[in-house]
Amino acid sequence: MKGGEDNSNLIKVAIIDNGADKFRPRIRDCIERGVSYVKADTGSADRILPWWMVSDPHGTQMASLVSAVNPWCRLYIARVGKGRRDILPEDAVQAVK
Repeated sequence: MKGGEDNSNLIKVAIIDNGADKFRPRIRDCIERGVSYVKADTGSADRILPWWMVSDPHGTQMASLVSAVNPWCRLYIARVGKGRRDILPEDAVQAVK
């Protein structure tokens, strides 16, 4: 919401997936916040991958579906995997908390 509008009554939806492309026109205005729990495979063990740079489109597709149903919702993106099959349960639990 822009211009100081009250968004306290908007539906808040968590997308706990492999991130979402924040540059997609359909979802960019709906994203309220994003966070990533995914560590890079490189030598830096504490480097966290950005939630908005995704290698698999699944999280972006889910965010697009939600925003298509309700374009006034607020999306909270939690990246807990790089792809569709590498989501760790402990990262998903941390995202829910």
